[in-house]
Amino acid sequence: RERERERGKPTPPLNLSKLMDQKPTHQPQQQQQRDVPPTIIATTTAPPKNQSGGLSVSGGAPGSLPLPVVIGGYELQPGQEDFAELMRFRFEEDFDAMRRRTERAQAVLPQPTGEKQAGNRWERVYADDRKEVHYANGLRKIMWPDGATSVFFTNGDRKVLKGDGAVSYYYKATDSYQCTLPSQEQFFKFPTGQLERHYPSGAKSIVFSNGTLKRIHHDGSEVIEYVTKRTNNQHAG
Repeated sequence: RERERERGKPTPPLNLSKLMDQKPTHQPQQQQQRDVPPTIIATTTAPPKNQSGGLSVSGGAPGSLPLPVVIGGYELQPGQEDFAELMRFRFEEDFDAMRRRTERAQAVLPQPTGEKQAGNRWERVYADDRKEVHYANGLRKIMWPDGATSVFFTNGDRKVLKGDGAVSYYYKATDSYQCTLPSQEQFFKFPTGQLERHYPSGAKSIVFSNGTLKRIHHDGSEVIEYVTKRTNNQHAG
């Protein structure tokens, strides 16, 4: 778009409805874990909240909690709040909530009050003010009166857009989740168990499946941390 302005060409307006229906052009890639010495390289504090926008804005976010605490068998210490929040993030919550909402609505009001065809799509309106749009290619979209939208793709992918601007996406082929908060902070969950948290500043917090923690700062520098593995008969202090 910038190049078109420089050339004096008019910039076409963005089609927001078309962008809503589209799915990401590529799936998120896992950060590769590197071999590191089995010692703590450094310990740093979590990125400041003004970088992440906080976690209280998302239904899938658990918020802050006192440390030390044991999560998934690993003991996290003060200064590792960002990792604790990442490990407690509920990736499936938006999809489960939307599934329950859809099932209730279809049970109470299964029949539409109006239906029309517009081009390659069919629109159905229901008494509770929800609208369903079915496309010829099999894509289905449900729009709710509170501004939330759920999209079902033919390849099994799912997307939930919430009224506050948060977006959750599930990749069926790789069994991966990508959740974007209104602050543009992103959370990722991969089938290997690896979790990632990306901040708008470019910083990242990563939890590998073996419990290794990595911070990537906005300048590209990296910090590796380790956590204590706890058994059932051990407790955080």
